[in-house]
Amino acid sequence: MNETSSLRNKKEKRLIIVYQYARLSGEKETNLSERIFTNQFPWTFDQIIDNEFFLA
Repeated sequence: MNETSSLRNKKEKRLIIVYQYARLSGEKETNLSERIFTNQFPWTFDQIIDNEFFLA
């Protein structure tokens, strides 16, 4: 099924928001410096839903 670019953009934007929340939570939970966690999510939405991606 083809996705419209609008839907793809919404997924990517949501991923950014969720990652920022997870990053802040990780900092608080682990007491690690914010510098440990990258500012931007390092993968695309397509990569994280690809079953083969993390096997490489």
